[in-house]
Amino acid sequence: MDYRYHAPDFSVNYLARTLNLELLPEGIRNILIRCGGIKTPSVARSEKELAVRLGKMAKEKSDIYKARLEKVLKDQVKFDSKRTEPIEVAKLIRKVLLLKNSKTRYQIGHMSKLGHCLKTFLNRGLIRLWRKEKGKVC
Repeated sequence: MDYRYHAPDFSVNYLARTLNLELLPEGIRNILIRCGGIKTPSVARSEKELAVRLGKMAKEKSDIYKARLEKVLKDQVKFDSKRTEPIEVAKLIRKVLLLKNSKTRYQIGHMSKLGHCLKTFLNRGLIRLWRKEKGKVC
């Protein structure tokens, strides 16, 4: 898992949940669209940058990191083939904005549902653990 993506993703999700708790009593709803892998130019730049760095790496570092970085690059290429086109995200946003009674959460893109499931599973496990420590029954 790449913390550079997942930490902000979890933060945005919890911010959206907090906004709902605070603003819903005032009749204000917020909608979160959880995006999985989306095709953007930054993906290609990252792949090129990693390939260049691998090529320029000193032998002593290369011996330590090269196999791992090559695997990261290979996995990234595989993941990239499953990314969603940005127009699909735009279509979902339009659809949601036109609904009279929308949900508060939507998902689109490769792996977006897995992220939701992991978050839900982790939340429930952490809540159970917290209640156990506080002596409360789940």
